[in-house]
Amino acid sequence: MPANPGVNPSLTITALAEYAMSKVKAKDDGR
Repeated sequence: MPANPGVNPSLTITALAEYAMSKVKAKDDGR
């Protein structure tokens, strides 16, 4: 994460959430 989480925590949380969801979706597609 190049951005400082202290500057915009909501943006960081959103990015992490989207990353986590993409990992879950990729795992489901692999079945």
